[in-house]
Amino acid sequence: MSFNTWSENLKRPGIDFYHYWGVAKAQQLSTFPLASPYIHPDAYATVLNRYTASVDNPRLKAANAYRQVLDLTGTPLLYTLFATLPKHYGRALASYQCLQILMFVTAIVLIGILKGQPHGFWPLALVLSATFVPFTVDLGVANLNAIQLFLVTISTLLVDRATGGIPRERTKSGVIVLCLFIFIVLLKPSLLLPILFLGLAFGLKYGIPKLTVLVPVGMAFIALIVASTSIFLGSSRVWLDWYETLSSSKDRLTYPIEAGNFSTTWLLSSVSQIDISAAVLGIFSLLAISLGGAVILPALRKKIAIHQSIHVMAEIIKNTGLVVSLALTATLALSPLVWSHYYTLLLFPILWLFDFGRWSAKNIVGLLSLIFSGGILLKIIAVVWLPSPELRSLNFCIGCLLVWVGLLLAVVEMANKRLGKLVLSAE
Repeated sequence: MSFNTWSENLKRPGIDFYHYWGVAKAQQLSTFPLASPYIHPDAYATVLNRYTASVDNPRLKAANAYRQVLDLTGTPLLYTLFATLPKHYGRALASYQCLQILMFVTAIVLIGILKGQPHGFWPLALVLSATFVPFTVDLGVANLNAIQLFLVTISTLLVDRATGGIPRERTKSGVIVLCLFIFIVLLKPSLLLPILFLGLAFGLKYGIPKLTVLVPVGMAFIALIVASTSIFLGSSRVWLDWYETLSSSKDRLTYPIEAGNFSTTWLLSSVSQIDISAAVLGIFSLLAISLGGAVILPALRKKIAIHQSIHVMAEIIKNTGLVVSLALTATLALSPLVWSHYYTLLLFPILWLFDFGRWSAKNIVGLLSLIFSGGILLKIIAVVWLPSPELRSLNFCIGCLLVWVGLLLAVVEMANKRLGKLVLSAE
């Protein structure tokens, strides 16, 4: 993880982007069919190495020197989409980085709209685009996290604004939301949990039985994506190849802290010397018990039957901003692989906690989580002393924990309001 400025990161070679751009361009540059990139990554690397040697492009040469051997874990859809970018690496990378900045700023403004506070989020978006370390790192390696932040935010806003309407309007909006969900998951499955909960919220709003009419549309959209990507990548089983590549080795996505893996579960595993599976189970248990407590304890305090907490759970799911925040934070807390730029996604729950114009425990926790997760504390420490990888990992893990605490406070607040209404109605 680097502490380079915004402008410095725009000059970096984009080592993650090289994979995305490279698979698509190798297909277009090759004089013979390359077939599946997951089975024949060396063939793709050979084409890219030859092309790099034949052109005078410093950024391409720098990325190629770092990626002589390709480690292809992206989905076929991800690689196919990058075929739309220019052949010239510098122009393609610059175009993509402009898109990253646009998506990041837009996502923050959309979060403001979701919260009903759009004006205060415009200046905040510009400040965070230059200072939020996970995003500036994402910009330097040209990864996908800013794009994912935008996609999950626009999805949340669409579900939040959805209304029953007449059947024809309901079906049209349902088709749009469903296709967007499918696109997000097939682009990069790391957002599966937030999308599942958004789908549940959408189903509760519209009535799940009424949405069964969308199943054929969803299946047709999946078939279209699978067919088009298979044709482009020259293999009818390219999606199966991708799945087998990821699942073939337990260590495929395993990296140590020293390599920049700032995962909470990996840190727990390293410190306690327990297996990573046990660490994931431990963190999951902690999250589940704390969330259950936040839902049930208000009912016990008000001497209300515990089964009334079901109403609170329904309220949480219908509150799209809260349920997505919980799912995103849990995803980052449980994943065994979390590069520093992955914490760009944590900005959604952090900003969702903020309420401009009033101070609360949620605001304080949100501010603290921004200081840790945004790398602000690490930047201050780095002025005097370069933090160790372990300290950097701990910093981001504390930030993630603080976000979860803030979200639990929001759940308790919601539970108290909901149960208070039940008490009044009973009287």
